[in-house]
Amino acid sequence: MHTLAISLTDNCPLRCSFCCVPPKPLDLKDSFLFDVLKTAESRKFKKVGFTGGEPLIRRKKLFEAVRLCNDSGIPWGLTTGLGWTKKEEYAITVANELVSNRINDITISIDPSHLKFTDQKIYIVFIRELLMHNIPILLSVTLFKNERQEFEKYLSKNILSKLIDSNTSLIKVDFHYVAQVGYAENKEGCGSIIKEKITSKAMRCPLKKSFVFSVWPNGDVYPCCSTYIVNKKNELILGNLKENSFEEIIDFAENDPYLWALSNLGFNKIISFIKDDIDFSEILNSKFNDVCDLCNTIGIKTKNITIKQIRNSLYQNAVK
Repeated sequence: MHTLAISLTDNCPLRCSFCCVPPKPLDLKDSFLFDVLKTAESRKFKKVGFTGGEPLIRRKKLFEAVRLCNDSGIPWGLTTGLGWTKKEEYAITVANELVSNRINDITISIDPSHLKFTDQKIYIVFIRELLMHNIPILLSVTLFKNERQEFEKYLSKNILSKLIDSNTSLIKVDFHYVAQVGYAENKEGCGSIIKEKITSKAMRCPLKKSFVFSVWPNGDVYPCCSTYIVNKKNELILGNLKENSFEEIIDFAENDPYLWALSNLGFNKIISFIKDDIDFSEILNSKFNDVCDLCNTIGIKTKNITIKQIRNSLYQNAVK
């Protein structure tokens, strides 16, 4: 069963050092929002996640949407950077609203960039309120390479550390490095650099047998929520809700030999069809940050052979 990631808005009150807010941010149209939710119900999606931008700046629309999720029995979650308030009382109020609307889990972005804008007291009261209701919390920590040691020291010396240590069954911490997109596209200290060869069988798309259909305010739909893929236009886009129904987009993804090969065969199989491409031969010998960076690189930098041609080759030779 698939997962649905809905970006309610591109807007965010913060401007983190790795921000990906577009020059002209949009809100997702109501017609798109409720259409994809109804389709997710009929196609028996396993979960809906609301993202942004910052989804809680569209709080009323969020709660309209989650009522539909609750009525259809689909668990829902949320990703927030807490940039929507500077008042502890309001943070507690919103936490209780999320609980009363049956939130399943929440991802909270907390790192040096976010803490420049939001006081840690806001984080503390918000997290405490959610913990009182046993809501699972993932703390998402996005770092430039030189920030990790200092930030781990920060976590170990404050109240937040005690909250984490005393609630290990409910709070998880996920460290990951800044992707070289958005405001961070030309900055140093991004990425983690994978040492595996590009042809390694281990280099397979983590989507496996299901997709995280990522719906964006401009109507674009992608098969995943990788920040590389959705912030750099490339041929992995599945369609746009202005032109295609969500049903059609799902059917296309489920029957796409390229996506099937990514998750089941790995990049080594795809390479056999594009290894003679001049641009791609340079990629073979270069470093990449992770499998998502590699996937994006294939999607935007192979000029002589398009993903459409690769799809046809895979269909004829590998998938059919």
